[in-house]
Amino acid sequence: MHTAADNFQRAEPVLGTALDEHGNALPWPQTQARLKTTLESFDTTIQISESHFPPPIQRQLETTLREVRAGRVQVAVARDGSDVWTRTEPMLERGKLAFGYASDLVGKQCGVMLGADDSTWLFPFNTTTTAAP
Repeated sequence: MHTAADNFQRAEPVLGTALDEHGNALPWPQTQARLKTTLESFDTTIQISESHFPPPIQRQLETTLREVRAGRVQVAVARDGSDVWTRTEPMLERGKLAFGYASDLVGKQCGVMLGADDSTWLFPFNTTTTAAP
């Protein structure tokens, strides 16, 4: 699930714009295809793994899964990145919150946090521009 969360976070458009690995804006068809693929993978991974967790974590994963599935529907009908952002922002926030709670409950018991890494969020904004000493 951690890898699926990382992949979705990399594909996620921020305020309607998704970026490639070089920080360049992607056109909507490419963004939409990436979102469809990563959301499908995230959905499948949660569905397969969920039963291996205790009930409090399962409840958070169910909330996440519900939001992922609702988001997949909206990605399919969105006209562009701005439209998908408008349609899915509340779902994204609810899903991230629930997945974050699930990750917090798991902690480091699995050797890796359940949630996505900070380093996969907002490519150009999570890198340093400070010169090394």
